[in-house]
Amino acid sequence: MGIEDLTELYAYNGWANERVRYSSRLWRAMLHVVNHSSYHRGQIAAMLRQVGATPQGTDLMLYYREQSR
Repeated sequence: MGIEDLTELYAYNGWANERVRYSSRLWRAMLHVVNHSSYHRGQIAAMLRQVGATPQGTDLMLYYREQSR
């Protein structure tokens, strides 16, 4: 895969209605994945705080630093 592949269109089915087809550039889908997972990590952290727990850090750079020790 080269950098030019990031601009390729790919097609996929909708999740709410699988008969609906969408298309997107690969780079946009990759950004969506990162953004969406950040959203869910925030949701989990908020839920843990609501029950009095302290959530662990979910920062990717923190993870990399801990793995390199």
